[in-house]
Amino acid sequence: METQTSFVLTANKPPIVVQRRRELNQQHETYLTLSAAYLSAIIVYLYAHDFEQAEKCYNDCCQVDAFMNSDQNRATSRLMSAYTDGDIEEIKRAAQSSIVSNLDHVIIKLARKLPTGDISGFKRGAIETEDPLDEDDLT
Repeated sequence: METQTSFVLTANKPPIVVQRRRELNQQHETYLTLSAAYLSAIIVYLYAHDFEQAEKCYNDCCQVDAFMNSDQNRATSRLMSAYTDGDIEEIKRAAQSSIVSNLDHVIIKLARKLPTGDISGFKRGAIETEDPLDEDDLT
């Protein structure tokens, strides 16, 4: 006699596989929301012409694995690179990306207006750096 394995389904509880899939989907949605919020914050800083704060925010975001592996990270990286290169056309192209188009409509409107003001001060090497550390100065 052959034995058959059957799965017992109850009306109150879905199978473990379905439960796990739901959990993974919820976790994925959370990561997407988090990554979109990071990209949105950086766009707001850039719109406010606060590149230093945008850069700090981006560096903080890069500490989150979920963000590092996201499309939003790639879009943010492209935008930040365009700013540091002083490439106005690339900023505009990055702001038109499909990733940005999936953000909140208010953020999309801000992104479409980028860059705001003069971006020449954001170019690599143009940002003033702190004085080098003087090893003889004990103050």
